[in-house]
Amino acid sequence: MSGDSWYVETLLRNREQIRSDILSTEDTFNDTIVNIDFDNFDYNNLLLVEKTLQDLIDNGQLSKKEIRIINAILAYKSLVQIESELHIHRTIVAKTFERVCDRIAFILGDYFTNEGYLDYITEKYGLDEAHVEKARTYISS
Repeated sequence: MSGDSWYVETLLRNREQIRSDILSTEDTFNDTIVNIDFDNFDYNNLLLVEKTLQDLIDNGQLSKKEIRIINAILAYKSLVQIESELHIHRTIVAKTFERVCDRIAFILGDYFTNEGYLDYITEKYGLDEAHVEKARTYISS
């Protein structure tokens, strides 16, 4: 992932886990109560990313090929599976996904971009320059 959208890509690739993380259950005498943590940072950001992606689709700003690739990735298909099913080389699949995520990051700005996210975690966790560089290296790998 060498674009400017590591956080967007991570949210989309992990959306099912993010959704399950906001749910908790509690049993009370034969009844199960489901609690939802609507204040979850990643969940709320995932909703913004998904809304922006849907807006791009609805406004005709994504090609049919981009939509097919995004849908395949969101269905948790591997690059090899997508390459086989869509007859598009896996490097093109990966680059197309990255470019769409870059567009979403650009539209949303702030911590949805790589540098914005690094600024966010630096401030939130008080990271020193060495830790920021490690995070930057991780994001770009």
